[in-house]
Amino acid sequence: MNNAKGQTNNIVPKVQFMDKHDEDENNFSVNVVQIDEGKEIKVELSGLKNKNVELALYNTIGNVVFKDKLRAQSNFTSLNITPNEHLTKGLYFLSVVTGNKKITKKLILKHF
Repeated sequence: MNNAKGQTNNIVPKVQFMDKHDEDENNFSVNVVQIDEGKEIKVELSGLKNKNVELALYNTIGNVVFKDKLRAQSNFTSLNITPNEHLTKGLYFLSVVTGNKKITKKLILKHF
């Protein structure tokens, strides 16, 4: 579909990612790859070899729907997050912490 300026609009995905790929000054990065209809979130981490990592997913009222700790064995780690409950449409926050570094991602889940 073209807009008034003649540009092609993209199809709106089920999930919209705010700042989909963030990286801090030490090359620690987080990339949210997909969400499987509110059941699973795939996350890619890089720059964290041999570091302890804490992941937490919060809903808008601050309830933790997933929390886990891991030690990254390689510079690139891909993992699937399965929340404690089925996610409904709405806004969520994914927090990734290692040492004194933290990246928070805003996730907007949209179901068809």
